[in-house]
Amino acid sequence: MRKLFILCALLLLMFAGNNIKAQNPFKEYGYDPGVLTLSNGKYNEFFNNDTIVQIGTIFFNTITEKVVAYIEPDTIADEVAYEPEVVSRWLAPDPLAEKYVEWSPYNYTYNNPVLFIDPNGMEGVVVTGGEYDSEKRYKYNFVETSINQLQKLVDAGGDEPITWAVMNVGYSDSDIEKFQEIADKMGVNLQLVGSAEELTNYLNSKDVGSSELSEAREGDQVTSLAVFGHGFAGSAEFGYGQGDAAQEKFSWGMNEASNLNAGAFNNAQIDFYTCNAGTDVNSTGFSGNSLIRTVANTTNSTTTGYWGRTDYATMNRGQSFSNKLNRFFNGFNTRGSLYLPTPGRKGRTKIRSTRVKLVR
Repeated sequence: MRKLFILCALLLLMFAGNNIKAQNPFKEYGYDPGVLTLSNGKYNEFFNNDTIVQIGTIFFNTITEKVVAYIEPDTIADEVAYEPEVVSRWLAPDPLAEKYVEWSPYNYTYNNPVLFIDPNGMEGVVVTGGEYDSEKRYKYNFVETSINQLQKLVDAGGDEPITWAVMNVGYSDSDIEKFQEIADKMGVNLQLVGSAEELTNYLNSKDVGSSELSEAREGDQVTSLAVFGHGFAGSAEFGYGQGDAAQEKFSWGMNEASNLNAGAFNNAQIDFYTCNAGTDVNSTGFSGNSLIRTVANTTNSTTTGYWGRTDYATMNRGQSFSNKLNRFFNGFNTRGSLYLPTPGRKGRTKIRSTRVKLVR
């Protein structure tokens, strides 16, 4: 019996040695990984492994200690290093392909890249109303707040192009040159607009000279629009305070809003920072017959505007000395305002204005 017990023990040790050896087929290459055991090496431990085990891309027989099969790697690569000569290939279809079924979802700018530029089929627009000199107010209110909004769009990142549409009234050639410098530095487009009609044209066609919805605009729809300027109930006044002719020419009202084409906008967020954009034209309240209501209905966009006055007085509250110095040398702070406009007071009453939001 004793001899039989010793024989069994020797066989067990031999099996255990082979089993441990089988668990490390890479030992002959100088790699000997540590073995994790429940007793942390205090006792000899044995494991009931399957005869055939998978190690990486091979199947290994733990008894014969031989590779018995290979696994073919998947031919679909997760990451591909494209060759320089083929980096122009399309990796995904146009996200707006369903809107243009007559075109291939992989075409670029209607197959006319010489005429059109379209990184992703979208555009953000910031409109700056014209300004005038006055001892009672700061001339560049709309400029600084526009720069603030432009910076927000730039900081948001992405490939969406950004356009700064400046109403070309009340600004000097020197002002325009500085606007261009700022636009270049921020990486945005500067578009001078010569009338209320031209603003509608640009929004519809990307061309101030045409009011029809264009292929260029269909391929580069507006997703965000922020408007800074004066305003009455029913209109944004971009030439206010600069004579009757200029005021009439740059008055962008509900008729102009009605001429916007819904195809020029794509789930857009439109914000008016003009006085009374949300005020009903027939009353002092808000019942829906307002500039922002017309814009929302025409463009199928989410639109906001103030019922009552818009207050620009707090846009630089708490500004630093460097901002004041910047304004002293340039006439306005080229970095933009600290804040966007806030609700003012309704007329001469103490009623605070309300920002109205229309969700489409």
